[in-house]
Amino acid sequence: MENSSRDISLIILEKAGILFAKSGIRAISMDNIATSCSISKKTIYKHFQSKEILVKIIVEQAYFENTISLEKEEISEKFYESMETISAQMKNIYMTITPIFFADSKNYFTEIYAVIKEFESILKNCFKQIISIGKNQDIISKHINDDLLIELYFNLLHNLSGSGENAILQEQIGFVNKYFCFCLLLPSEYSLNMLLKIAETKVLLDSVHESREKPN
Repeated sequence: MENSSRDISLIILEKAGILFAKSGIRAISMDNIATSCSISKKTIYKHFQSKEILVKIIVEQAYFENTISLEKEEISEKFYESMETISAQMKNIYMTITPIFFADSKNYFTEIYAVIKEFESILKNCFKQIISIGKNQDIISKHINDDLLIELYFNLLHNLSGSGENAILQEQIGFVNKYFCFCLLLPSEYSLNMLLKIAETKVLLDSVHESREKPN
């Protein structure tokens, strides 16, 4: 039984998303995608007029599927529940919008980069709402610099080292999520400076594991 037009589009999106996540946008051609899907390049162009359009749809799909719940259900007044939800969503998104994917969009595909930044603005506002809830409930210090922490968090996600290895990247994103929560709940000069250092110097997560605890 032949696949329907919709099925073929979904297969192309899935296979192309995996390739872009692993190798970046520039390194993957429509020929590569056609080979991965076991279809002709001509068939891909019947569904997507250009690689840029295909990438844009993948980006929109990644963000939309993981932010629609926030828009429909709004942010829960339970701080820990909200943090758990958005952390899971961030992991899903940035397993698709990997560091190499993000870097290619920033350097070579300005329209796609603009779409990513627009969605990230929405996510940053969600984080601010959640942090505000935590402050109002005296879970988080009212002296926390929301903007700084959130910017450092996103910066770190963009500069992880595990794009080519799915399991490694997943572990790294999970670690970043936990460390971000640690900085929110237990703010200190050491923890904030450590996050800043990681973000600025793009230190690999392997080296971060060795610095989880404050030295004596």
